[in-house]
Order: sequence, then C-alpha cells, then structure tokens
Amino acid sequence: MNTANKTRKQILQEIPRLRRYARSLCLNAEDADDLVQSCLERALSRLAYFQVGTNLRAWLMTIMHNLHVNSLKAASRTPANTVADPDQAAGGSSPPAWPQTLAVRDLGAALARLSHEHREALLLVGLEQYSYKDAARIAGISTGTLMSRLHRARKQLAALLSDGGRADIRRVK
Repeated sequence: MNTANKTRKQILQEIPRLRRYARSLCLNAEDADDLVQSCLERALSRLAYFQVGTNLRAWLMTIMHNLHVNSLKAASRTPANTVADPDQAAGGSSPPAWPQTLAVRDLGAALARLSHEHREALLLVGLEQYSYKDAARIAGISTGTLMSRLHRARKQLAALLSDGGRADIRRVK
C-alpha cells in the first residue's frame, strides 16, 4: 500500500473525532457536518502537502479550525437583518445534537455563551485532549495565549454553571 492510500485510510479513521469537534464548534449538527465535509475535501485535495511522520490529527484539526474561522469571518460580513437559517425564519428550531439531560443541556448552553476563542481552547484541551503546544498550533496562537484563554474560559464556564447561567461573562478591568 502506498503512502497516499495509507494516509487516506488514517484520515477516514479521524472522521468521528473531526465530527465531534465540529459539533462542539458549530453548535449545530448540519453546520458541523458541512464543516467536516469541507475539511475532508480540503485535506484530500492537498494531501501532497501533508508531511508523513507528522501528526495527521493536528493537521486535520488545523484545516478545520481555519475553515471555521473563515466561515465566522464571512458570517460577520453578512447584513444583520438577513436570516441564514430558514428554520429560524419560520420560527422553528432544530432538535439539539446532545441528549436531553439537564447537566449536558446546561453545559452546552454555557459553552455557547463563551467566545469562540475561549470555547475553542477549552474543546481542544479538554475534549480533544491535545497538549497545550499542539492546541496552540492548531489554533494558530502562542502557547501562552492558549493557556491564558483556557484559564479565562474555565473561570467563565465555572461561573456560568455555578449560578445557572446568569453570570455575565464579560469582565471589565
């Protein structure tokens, strides 16, 4: 089996982890599936750029991170009065992607209230169990910045969960 085929098989093995991370980032199953598909398309079309012997998972997560950040930037440029989701326009809501236990629901709501940067730091280290160095590389920031974001994210998450989500997560210095 040649190296490209072996790498493709390894990429397929990473799909469940990519899907889990994408759902945590997007907070919407359909958007997460689109993000995973875009990530896989980009990775397979640029397979020649992957350096064999390096961390494939980190490479894929970096691709996903960059795609997600780009989509957030594009969304911020759309006019505020347009509705991106047709379900929202109709007044409907999509079913949640996680089980309906109160603790998980509260955690999901608290994570959704964190900034993208803080949520990403928490998910990379806490959920995906990357080292600080690898998580910082995926996010495209220094290790110190990641550790700072992670510290603030943990404090904000604890405050949100301890008072039922009523804490204001912004702090004035």
